[in-house]
This record gives sequence, C-alpha cells and structure tokens, in this order.
Amino acid sequence: MPGRKAHQPTDKSRAQVEAMAGYGLPQDQIAKVMRIAESTLKKYYAEELSRGSAVANSIVGEALFKQARNGNTTALIFWAKTRMGWKEKTEVDLNMGGQPDNPVQTVSKIELVGVPSHGDPSDQDT
Repeated sequence: MPGRKAHQPTDKSRAQVEAMAGYGLPQDQIAKVMRIAESTLKKYYAEELSRGSAVANSIVGEALFKQARNGNTTALIFWAKTRMGWKEKTEVDLNMGGQPDNPVQTVSKIELVGVPSHGDPSDQDT
C-alpha cells in the first residue's frame, strides 16, 4: 500500500492559510479546513501563520485610522483609549447630605493616564 503523497503548498493555499490566520482561526481549525495535519500546517505555512494576524491588524488599523480622521466619534474614542492611554472614569456621589430632594450624581469624565498635565499656562515656570 503506497504512502500518502507529500503536501505541496500552492500560492492559493498559502493565501488561504494567511487569511484564516488573520481572521483569528486557531491553527487546529486551519489544519482541518486545509485537510492536513497541524504539524504539516506548521511545517509548510509558518510564514503565513505569523504574517496573517499582522496583515489583518494592519488592514483594520488603517480603516480605524481613516474613520477617526473623518470624525467618527466612536473611532476617535477607541483610538484615544487604546493608543493614547485615555480611559473613562465614572464617579457616583452617594452623599445626599440628608436632603431627600438632592439626586444622586453620576459624573463621567475622561482621564489621561501617563500624560503630563497641561494646567493653566500662568502656573508654568517662565
């Protein structure tokens, strides 16, 4: 009984593996789709497996950047939080001072983390 024919990667199979890696599929699932063993996948497609995620992140990053540049508020906030270290902080003031007509106050604010404060210019040394 003859052995199984050795796997031969093609340009099409390389592009398919790179795309699936970029979509975030685990290697065992990529191997199933390709109908090869996971060890064969790693042996013949190591470059595509490592490149796929970087290529996908680059494409998504470019789209996000364009959306932010075009004024998409959600994209701007996401960029500020993930790339600039900004975070939202919600504070709830439960001290109603014994006054039943004083509402509970909830305040949301954006806080810069790791960014020097740029206070009043008159406070700075000259």
